Amino acid sequence: MKSPAQPVALTPIINATAEQLYAAWTQPELMQCWMAQKVETDVHLGGHYRNEIDAGEIGSFTLANTSPWNRIDVLSKPSKPETSI
Repeated sequence: MKSPAQPVALTPIINATAEQLYAAWTQPELMQCWMAQKVETDVHLGGHYRNEIDAGEIGSFTLANTSPWNRIDVLSKPSKPETSI
């Protein structure tokens, strides 16, 4: 008999301030250091960010909530635009 699936939660511990983490997720020049080779951001409620990863995959996201140094909520799932950025 298999045991029922149990949810798993991972909580990373990152040695950085809240301001540094927020900047790493919102400033294109920092995002290019760890996430994607090309990044566009427009960080405000209803704004967006797009990124192009080394493998050629492109993601486009709409921001549902931003609160500097506190949270970033993404409204839409990644999409695959036809043209690169």
